[in-house]
Amino acid sequence: MFLFPRGNFEHTTLYKSPTPFLCFQNTLAFDRNKQKPEKQKMAPLGGIRESKGAENSLEIDNLAKFAVDEHNKKQNSVLEFEKVISTKQQTVSGTIHHITLEAKDGGAKKTYEAKVWVKPWMNFKEVQAFGPVDAATSS
Repeated sequence: MFLFPRGNFEHTTLYKSPTPFLCFQNTLAFDRNKQKPEKQKMAPLGGIRESKGAENSLEIDNLAKFAVDEHNKKQNSVLEFEKVISTKQQTVSGTIHHITLEAKDGGAKKTYEAKVWVKPWMNFKEVQAFGPVDAATSS
């Protein structure tokens, strides 16, 4: 016979069990008077969430440069990457990075949005979308 505590900290009682494994879940003591901690707010599966601090990330800069280079190859243009403005990410089979970036088109700085799909375990990167941000939606 084994003796196990049962109940909260203030009122602990012991009970007998022929095996210690059958009552393992009841051996964990906790204060039942305390409230449960609040759950963190998370994006739903596949949802897009903010990537705070990623604007300064070397990985995100490289993905933004990759997106600009791929756009230049496909559209035969000469955009020059300047900086990352903001990022969001979406977890799928890998990660889709939604990157808002600034690039020079000739001499004028313009804002663009790129979606880059990354699967690091497959050494895979693909630009899903690349285009200018409308002035009406950016303000």
